[in-house]
Amino acid sequence: MAKRKPLNPAEDSGPPRMVIFGVQGSGKGTQAELIAKRYGVSHVSTGNIFRSEISKKTALGKRAMRFLASGKLVPDAVTNAMVGKYLKTAAARRRGFILDGYPRNHSQLKALERLGGVTHAIEIALPDREAVRRIGGRLNCVCGASYHVDHNPPRRRNICDSCGRALFVRNDDRPAPVRRRIRIYHRETAPLLSHYRRQGVLLRVDGRPAISVVFRSVVSRLRKTLGAKTRI
Repeated sequence: MAKRKPLNPAEDSGPPRMVIFGVQGSGKGTQAELIAKRYGVSHVSTGNIFRSEISKKTALGKRAMRFLASGKLVPDAVTNAMVGKYLKTAAARRRGFILDGYPRNHSQLKALERLGGVTHAIEIALPDREAVRRIGGRLNCVCGASYHVDHNPPRRRNICDSCGRALFVRNDDRPAPVRRRIRIYHRETAPLLSHYRRQGVLLRVDGRPAISVVFRSVVSRLRKTLGAKTRI
């Protein structure tokens, strides 16, 4: 990838264009929602884009659905097209955005760079061991309710507040599957951070404290370049 002159977010005259990174369990989705609300930007989740395109039965949605229905990963070409389609909308250009779950690899990074790149890359750093512990603390119920042993515990141990049934840990949230996903993150996604570090737009925040503490740290780092653009 060709070298680019390091960006200076403070000199960027347009709306914020952000991306957030972190291993599963780091809370990056929650932080993305909080950042979007504070700065008035769109929270762009690839999962939400997929669901929207599929529900609207667009050509891209139909292509994605064929892969998902067969249990395969949606190819980068389709994912890039979906994200690119959204980022070209008037709302994204006017308000700015924070990308959550994209880019995941170098192919997606190149596609995002062709769309203009980002002004800020935020990493919510969390040790792997803590990520496994956090995800293992998620509790679910067949009625659809969800809990967490630390952050949102049920009133009675392992019993759903809504229906009184026994809670369970999803197979995907057990240590072995979680560790596999973390290995994929380190192999495919974490290397992208060096690109944003070279551009001078990477902000690294400790993800171990409580949600509110992490968010204050993020805001403190962003205030240096987004103070004049904040929409509180």
